[in-house]
Amino acid sequence: MDVQRSCRRLGLEEVAGRYPYETGEVLVRDAVFGLPRPPGAARRQRRSGLWGTAAFLVAAIATGLAFWLLFVRVPIDNPVRTQGSVESVASGGRGGCSVVATFTAAGRQWSAGSRVSTSALCSRSPGSPVTVIYNRANPASAEVDTGSPWTIVLTIAVPMVFLILAVAFAVRPLGRLRLGRELMRSGPPTSAPGVEAEVTEILYRSTPRRRGGIVT
Repeated sequence: MDVQRSCRRLGLEEVAGRYPYETGEVLVRDAVFGLPRPPGAARRQRRSGLWGTAAFLVAAIATGLAFWLLFVRVPIDNPVRTQGSVESVASGGRGGCSVVATFTAAGRQWSAGSRVSTSALCSRSPGSPVTVIYNRANPASAEVDTGSPWTIVLTIAVPMVFLILAVAFAVRPLGRLRLGRELMRSGPPTSAPGVEAEVTEILYRSTPRRRGGIVT
């Protein structure tokens, strides 16, 4: 890693030359937590550090899990799929619908409801075919399959968007983390009051790009 060039790009060449260890410490804190906004900086401007990346990773995991639990997972032991017929359709609010269907298993007719309301079910009408999932040993536990290719695509695509954002937000903080560690190895600690404020001001002033008020 070219430490001098990296410091020059950030505008820290002079302060890092005088106090390399302290400058490195500040860069490490900035990379991990984000430095607080100094006086004079725009109120909406703040540095997220790797916490911003962590937030997007959590969002990716949470959205992927929620979609999987609601639309993909089949919460039935030893599931068997069969065709059923829609008996009734009801509005579930927020543009979604739920259905009740009938199907035949073990020589008799059973009823099954949809576990969640989805817009895909609104196009169904009484008599329309649907897929029913049931436990062979307990057909009364049956549910209408609400999954569709679109929900599977969303289960993959939405978390991927958050993962891409997490990677994008991690690039610059990881670079500053590496630079900070290099600087801390290049010189011993010294008594340098005011270095953090100086480095913070320079970083806020030299950041080339903002995303929605968040400086990465």
